Amino acid sequence: MNLEMPPKSAELRPDRESEAERNHRPATRFIIEKGKKHDAENQDSGSLFKVHQIRVGRNNPDGSASYYKLSDLSNTDRIEISMRDRNGTRDIDLPEEMLGKIAAFIREDHRREGKFDCSSFVHLANGIPHEFGSMVISKWDVSDFDEGTLAPGDSVMISKDREHMNVTHLALYLGEGLYLSKFGNAGKLIVATMKNMKKAFEGKYAFHIRPKNPDIGKDIRRGEDIRKRTMEIEEEEGLLRLELDDLEKRYEEASGAGLSTSEQIGLLRRRDKPRERLLALNDEKSALMLEALEMGIVLFSEDSASGRGNTEDRGPATSPVSGGGE
Repeated sequence: MNLEMPPKSAELRPDRESEAERNHRPATRFIIEKGKKHDAENQDSGSLFKVHQIRVGRNNPDGSASYYKLSDLSNTDRIEISMRDRNGTRDIDLPEEMLGKIAAFIREDHRREGKFDCSSFVHLANGIPHEFGSMVISKWDVSDFDEGTLAPGDSVMISKDREHMNVTHLALYLGEGLYLSKFGNAGKLIVATMKNMKKAFEGKYAFHIRPKNPDIGKDIRRGEDIRKRTMEIEEEEGLLRLELDDLEKRYEEASGAGLSTSEQIGLLRRRDKPRERLLALNDEKSALMLEALEMGIVLFSEDSASGRGNTEDRGPATSPVSGGGE
């Protein structure tokens, strides 16, 4: 069944609409097919896992289209999320404020520049400032994972270790054992079970996390400064090691070439400079990592850093919907 599309003349520009008018525009409806799964692959790790099919429509589940074949949902003002199986369709009761933030993510996703991964998505949904590449653990209440105690909208974290110092993925609980998350930096939203998320993102332990205080901008910015400086140090270290290797080779060649003592001392001094710089950089990096540890900042390793992913939707394509094209 095809969706009835409103005539273009009836669609007002957002800046000319009142808030009440915007609230009465059709919601973008995400329908999660609980009984239908398809294959996904984390291309960094090579892990294959299952995600649930997501259909998207405008208040019309029967006329929905595959989310993974839609490239533009920029007309999304509001979002509703439902779950469907052979027993029927039922709404997922996420907090209204969180639904608004997810709608904003969907609206902007196709034109977003820069890095935005699963940690970015969960922070955004919770209204917490966030910088890509780091997570301020101390600003979250972290407790043991018990799916039976979770409510829709609760946040979870997956880690390779019990001390959650090697975080690999973050997600939002939807209910009925399913979680919504961003598929790394390059992927779209996915819905999966905890078992499949652990498999996909090479995590062993799960935790329930709750934001302590949304006003954490100062620590977030310091965490970003630490991360950027650490990356700069590692880049300089790489160049210095190349320089040191070259000087070592030249010194070995010169040693058998009958150089005078003063010439050999000169080469040794030139060789010592990159060594001393490497030691200084190592001390600086160690101090930065200690500071990050004391602040509770994890330099986030989500989705093997780049988070490249692929989902393969094997379901039949249906009618395109307003706000996107297949």
